[in-house]
Amino acid sequence: MRIEAALFCVLLTGCAAHGTDVEEARSGSELTLALAGKSAGARQGCVNLREIESTRPVDGGTAILFVERGGTTYLNRPHGTCQASPGGFVRTGSTSAQLCRGDSVQIVGPAGVVGDSCTLTDFIPYRRAG
Repeated sequence: MRIEAALFCVLLTGCAAHGTDVEEARSGSELTLALAGKSAGARQGCVNLREIESTRPVDGGTAILFVERGGTTYLNRPHGTCQASPGGFVRTGSTSAQLCRGDSVQIVGPAGVVGDSCTLTDFIPYRRAG
């Protein structure tokens, strides 16, 4: 079974990020806005796909955000660049309930154009403080 997660916009305001991976949040305004007010946690090798309610490529595909029910946002910086266009979505070939470091994903554009594959790295969870 192919699991595909559709792209949804997550619009947050502010620009504070804390934790050991603050540098991960500095690279682009879209990413900075999405992680505003959240603190970085320990890196994880996998995320549970059943808990992910939306995904979106940011910073031209150099980063992918996986937003979990309950508000945790996972940042992944894949090896290579998943070329991204606005309105695209992340497609996985995973047949399991998890998406893990080393798995491949593709960004599919709004016109159905499939981009190059890229390989996922560790997932960095960002959660609201307090």
